[in-house]
Amino acid sequence: MRAVLAIVGALFYAWVLIQSLPTAAARFGGGYWEAVLWIVLAIFAVLAAAAAVRRLGTRTFLVAIAAAGLGVRIAWVLWIDTPPVSDFKDMLDAAIRGAAGDFSFAGNEYFGRWAYLMGFTLYETVVVKLVGPSVLVLKLLNAAFSAATALVVYRIGRSVFGETTGRIAAVLYAFYIPNVLMCSVLTNQHLSTLLFALGCWLLVFGRLRTRYGWLWIGLLFVAGQIIRPLGGFYAAGAVVYGLVVLLRRPGPISRRAILLRLAGLAAVYLIGMQLVSQALIGAGFARYPLAAQEPYWKFMVGMNVQTTGGWSQEDTDYALSYRLGSERDAAERTLLLERLRTVDVPALLWAKAKLLWGGEDASAYWSLFQTPQADLQAPYIRAERVLYAAMAAFGVVGMLALWRRREEDEQGEMLLAMLLLGYAVIHLVIEIQTRYRLDMMPAFILLLSYGVRTTAVRCGRWKNQLFDWRRFSWKKSKSL
Repeated sequence: MRAVLAIVGALFYAWVLIQSLPTAAARFGGGYWEAVLWIVLAIFAVLAAAAAVRRLGTRTFLVAIAAAGLGVRIAWVLWIDTPPVSDFKDMLDAAIRGAAGDFSFAGNEYFGRWAYLMGFTLYETVVVKLVGPSVLVLKLLNAAFSAATALVVYRIGRSVFGETTGRIAAVLYAFYIPNVLMCSVLTNQHLSTLLFALGCWLLVFGRLRTRYGWLWIGLLFVAGQIIRPLGGFYAAGAVVYGLVVLLRRPGPISRRAILLRLAGLAAVYLIGMQLVSQALIGAGFARYPLAAQEPYWKFMVGMNVQTTGGWSQEDTDYALSYRLGSERDAAERTLLLERLRTVDVPALLWAKAKLLWGGEDASAYWSLFQTPQADLQAPYIRAERVLYAAMAAFGVVGMLALWRRREEDEQGEMLLAMLLLGYAVIHLVIEIQTRYRLDMMPAFILLLSYGVRTTAVRCGRWKNQLFDWRRFSWKKSKSL
């Protein structure tokens, strides 16, 4: 299992690199050669940063990365006044009404379709109630959540790969351009990513082997699901990881105890979500459980060849022409089955994978659209393309290094690989947007950071061998 995940992971990162090159080249006047030159320079810059952070004391590093990560995000939020649009505006408007005591929006068409967005809307409602309808405060909270996630990424990397890899991952996450740019956008991804990352940290830190660790992991996944509907994916990943890895090496507790705690984690998630949904409905804050009310929507849109599996206004109009519930479900299921019969499915899945993992990140658009700084989109996209391709190259090295790593040294890298590859597989068949990559950026960056460390260590050995050869040659010539 470990070898299979490592090889598939190496192929995945190689795919990401190959598909990123054309989009990078399209952004440079010199085409491929200029893009490759910038990517090589980015590789050297990452290696230089890795060498620099190794020299800092642990406390100094943590303070520096926290201050720098938060500082650059706050500076971006204060500089770029991104206006809420689309779903972000709908949720903010609802939160403002909710803060005034009006929760009638819970029964409208929008929250009827996307009932799982009610959790994040209620979070914004609480913030608006406390500080007033200040978009800036919500953005500053985004900055804090994103900067805190970099510290959690460090902890995960330290637990799984060691101190150096953890530091490299924290730096890359803190300064990965889309992570910074999206802080001015009122998306639910910042808070949810932090909560899911905390759950994963407890898991790889060995908390599932403690008496109540399973409870805290399950609760964090519940909290993350309330904000963004990915909790089921993480809970399932944790259970599979436990069955595949932890049962083989249960450590100081028995296999029976591991099974019971995995069952407890799953129960906490399932029961927790039911309790939260019923509590919100009973209090009048919601009309529907916090789950998708159109189970076929994302699959139907995911099979739309005209949009390469992306959102479609035509599909929206089609769905809205039917009554929410069994009537709309039947209509969406009919269109989904028709597309499965008439569309070249393998070609569509290939195109979706190319777009999701090789396409330009949409953060520059979402952050800078309708702002006075909109002309900055092009340079930020160029920088993102270069850094993203360089990281993908390190990802290949990292997964190949994991393939050679001794199995008994496994400390959680299989969980990260399962989550990343599982996320990629699921998005072959459901709706995609390039900003959805941000949800899996912690795992994406952690695995490739091991490649950065491996490359840095190898370069250090080559450097030492080179200097040893030069000293040997010099001494030999003097003796002659």
